[in-house]
Amino acid sequence: ESYTDDSIEISVVNLSGMEIMTGLYSINHGKNNFNLDLSGLNTGIYLIQVKTQKGKITEKIIKSE
Repeated sequence: ESYTDDSIEISVVNLSGMEIMTGLYSINHGKNNFNLDLSGLNTGIYLIQVKTQKGKITEKIIKSE
């Protein structure tokens, strides 16, 4: 949940550390939802990184068929 209007960067990174895709998004005060098209990725484990001016959050995802 965001307490201000801001911009964020969302990146998908493979386990070798290579950035697969990235995008800049505007967020509004309150809850924000984003849909990422991961259909072009191979099956495997990836990291989703969300970067703001206040820091970075990294979450692991598993892409299956």
